Amino acid sequence: MRNSTEELHDGPRRRVGPLRLVPRAPHPISRRDALQLRRALSKLPVPVRAELETRYGAVQLAEYAAGVRTFTLLTPYGPREVHDPWFPRGPYG
Repeated sequence: MRNSTEELHDGPRRRVGPLRLVPRAPHPISRRDALQLRRALSKLPVPVRAELETRYGAVQLAEYAAGVRTFTLLTPYGPREVHDPWFPRGPYG
């Protein structure tokens, strides 16, 4: 006799889509902390797509942790290229 847990896992394996995680970050976080968070999330059994939500929009955690010079800030008005997602300047950052 099988228990209910076994029945759930006996069927064909389905591909799991990425888990979308959007932690709020109203204040700047260090690149070191972002890298540590990215590494911790990469150890989860499911793929994770994480964005940091600032007051002005969201930036990909992977992009921020990688230390690139400009970021794509996803805003309600469309994407913007900025140097600092917490303090974007001008129409193009």
